[in-house]
Amino acid sequence: MTSPKPSLADFATYRLHRIVKQFDRGIARAYTDELGLSLSEARTLAAIGEFGPFLVIDLARFANLDKSQASRAADHLIRQGLVKREPSPTDGRAVLISLSATGKPLYEKIMRVASGRHEMLMSALTAQERAVMERALGKLLAQVETML
Repeated sequence: MTSPKPSLADFATYRLHRIVKQFDRGIARAYTDELGLSLSEARTLAAIGEFGPFLVIDLARFANLDKSQASRAADHLIRQGLVKREPSPTDGRAVLISLSATGKPLYEKIMRVASGRHEMLMSALTAQERAVMERALGKLLAQVETML
């Protein structure tokens, strides 16, 4: 007896990817309409505000963008005066990236938009379902990191 043919729609990774893509479409529109930012720019500012300052070479990882997207977004944000580059005090060859004084209030606005959208999505779940999902996502993230 053969096992049933797997269906793409049955893969959790496929469904998670669909959720993320749909969510990204909506939040990208919100960032553009409300803040005049692209999704890449908003993610870059959010990552720098949340985790920065950090090395420029680490930006793509923190912002969950590919290197070229992160680089273009950072360059644009630097030209706008929202982000600044500074030499690393511990390594003269390395460059740190951080929010400028102008970028900090925009980071706060990005986080308000992101938080609102996140709550809209999560409102589909009960508190218990949210807790289960958070634990499961933590386990999956840890597992996928061992698979690299």
